[in-house]
Amino acid sequence: IIAHAQDLIVEKQNHLFAVSCGLSKGPVVTGNIGSPEHLDYTVVGEAVNLAARLCGCSGPISIIVTD
Repeated sequence: IIAHAQDLIVEKQNHLFAVSCGLSKGPVVTGNIGSPEHLDYTVVGEAVNLAARLCGCSGPISIIVTD
């Protein structure tokens, strides 16, 4: 998928882009979090934090997935 997307970008704009992704599974909490003046719909939990760390460790054009 990533390679195909890059081919399309190169054809259209002659620019490459880098994609990295971290995936983890586990229980999470979803909902509106924040103050009444500013609510954000978000996801929190250990699995979310791990996925974010995996994304930071992955190189360009790569996906890291936990067991």
